[in-house]
Amino acid sequence: MSEVRTHAAGRWRRALAALALFLLLGEAAARLTGFVDRVNPMPRRLYVATDVPDLPYRLRPGVELEVQGSHVSVNELGMRERANPSARPAAGTRRVLVLGDSVAFGWLQEVDRAFPRLLQGDLRRAGGAWAGAEVLNAGVPGYAATTEAAWFRDHGEALHPDVVVVAVNLNDFDRVPHMNGLGILSTDDDRSPSWSPSNWSELWLAARWGWLLARGDARIARAPAVQATPAPRATDASGAPARWDPLDRYVSAIRKRFYHQPTEPQWGDLARAWNDVAERGRRIGARVVFAIFPDGDQVGVDAPDLAPQEKLLGLCRERGFECVDLTPAFLAAPAGTELHRDIMHPNDEGHAIAARVVAGYLLGSPAGDGGAPAPSGP
Repeated sequence: MSEVRTHAAGRWRRALAALALFLLLGEAAARLTGFVDRVNPMPRRLYVATDVPDLPYRLRPGVELEVQGSHVSVNELGMRERANPSARPAAGTRRVLVLGDSVAFGWLQEVDRAFPRLLQGDLRRAGGAWAGAEVLNAGVPGYAATTEAAWFRDHGEALHPDVVVVAVNLNDFDRVPHMNGLGILSTDDDRSPSWSPSNWSELWLAARWGWLLARGDARIARAPAVQATPAPRATDASGAPARWDPLDRYVSAIRKRFYHQPTEPQWGDLARAWNDVAERGRRIGARVVFAIFPDGDQVGVDAPDLAPQEKLLGLCRERGFECVDLTPAFLAAPAGTELHRDIMHPNDEGHAIAARVVAGYLLGSPAGDGGAPAPSGP
């Protein structure tokens, strides 16, 4: 009997050693092949964690990489901007700082085609006091109103802007993603406990994500290639473009429902964050403008749900914030014009319209959007 037990124990030891070797080699293979980074739609090299509670991560200073087909270069200040911007704007230069999330950042866009750089061009072409305008892009994918306010507090004020433009996405009330031990950004509904292998094992993530990818899970699907010429705008029974990803449509519907009946603490957090940016702007003598971007499913439909814009503009009137609603200009685009890459990110034409409207607003000429209706404000 003793020999049987010894033999069985030996088999278990060999099995455990083989399993340990398999896991060790698998972990090494997962890291060497970079599977996680190839599947992750939000590349972790782009971000670095901070120890500031209301600013959990920033763009990683000095990083340069390709993000889903677009080139991204981050300067030493952690901005998708030119290197070495001066601490103060040069004499005679009006500096505009753009805060925001992936819309301001220019997700899936080359930086020269994103809203901040286009805004700079429109302002400079106006000449006069704006001939030397400088627009700095402080957009960070995943940010919400609270993190935008924290970034402005910790980094933006020191740039001494003359104008602060907050590029408002309709999900800015949302909770900000957190960064786990492997540098992966995750939402609260996907938060793993501290002991989970998701925080330290790329093999575990590779296996889990490989399974999700095989199932076609939209959470990790790569963005589809964007057509150079937009396809005709097909619609479903509701009149919304049928091409929107089902998960995007679902999340967008949740956003719209929120504005019909805003809940706490999200709505209060957004209002307090906007107030903080506006107050800090006043203290440093900067004009603060909130530019509200529409979702793609609000454009090109017969009866768009504009509850988000109505609620946000109501907040602007109540608090005395300076706001410009970009929705009328988007709705005035010629029929069939595609203005979004996905349901929340404008394409080149959408960014160009936004830049023209905001430039016209700053210049004091609402007609500066090329004939679209005047921006709405408080």
